[in-house]
Formats: sequence, structure tokens, C-alpha cells
Amino acid sequence: MKHVFLTLVVLFIYATSNAQQNDLAFLSKSDVETTHSIKRRTAHNGNPYFRTVAIYGTSKIVTDLQQEVLNFNLKNNAVFDKSEKATYRIVFNKNQGKAVVIYNTDGTIIASKETYKNIKLPYELPVKISKTYPEWAFEKNTYTLNYRNNKNLKALYTIQIKKGNAKKLLKFNDRFQRID
Repeated sequence: MKHVFLTLVVLFIYATSNAQQNDLAFLSKSDVETTHSIKRRTAHNGNPYFRTVAIYGTSKIVTDLQQEVLNFNLKNNAVFDKSEKATYRIVFNKNQGKAVVIYNTDGTIIASKETYKNIKLPYELPVKISKTYPEWAFEKNTYTLNYRNNKNLKALYTIQIKKGNAKKLLKFNDRFQRID
């Protein structure tokens, strides 16, 4: 009976310690092919902000917050004053995302800075990283968008990967090209 009990305790300790050492995710195969992301379609297609930032394959956290930004009606807000030209800075917080959006008097989005932490990355990006760094685990990520009306969108993916005690910080633009 002592041997059975001792064996069960040893197996339990081994299973627990082994489970804690497993990485979150890694891909060791290098034969996965990807395709480029395409724009998503919705009722907001005419909105310049939406046309610039909306991409298929983006995390639901990102699309939900962007939808909230698009649906926000400045004119129904108590601080809105149509008698004078002004800009309004509105902050949206939702789940792992934060958006600081600047609206003009007409309710048009003229600028935004969005930051998302630990979101689901577009499929192509983790595959690309896994090909370059096989058997490395994804530890955390940050996705930052800077939108300015009539200017290029600046998007940055910052991803921390690890393998054992070694860690690397990788940065990619919106086309998944590495930034050093």
C-alpha cells in the first residue's frame, strides 16, 4: 500500500511540474503557407477610418472596439457644442484594448491611437514567426494603430517570444514585415 501511494504521489508531482514547463504554443513545421489579409466589408465601408483600419483576420477584440468607435455618436454627448468648431478627445476602453479618438465638430474621426494587449494575432504573423523561430513560444504581444485622416496608417505588432530562459522582442508592420 505504501508503494502504491508513493508511486501516485511521484506521478502527480511529475505531471504537475511537467505541465508547468510546457510553452503556450509553438510550431516546429516550416511547410505552412499563408495568404495576405483582405479588407472586411460592413455597413461602414464609406467611412475613411473604417476603410483604413478594417482588415479580415484581425482579433475580435480589435474589431469590437473599432465598431464601438464607429458607432459612437458625438452629437448625442453632453459635451458636444455645435455652435463652435472644436475637436473632441474620447477614450474607449474595452477588454484588452484602449482607443483614444479625436473627433471634429461634424463627428468625423480625424485621428486615433489604439493599443491592444495579448490579442489573437492574424494567422499569417504567428506562422511567419514560427517558421523563423521554430519551437519558440509566444509569450505576449501588443498591437498599436495610429490613424490620421488622409495619412497613412501606422500599425505595429510587438511580440515577445521565449525559448527556455531566452527571450526575444520582435516588431512587425501592418504588412508583417520585420522592423529592426
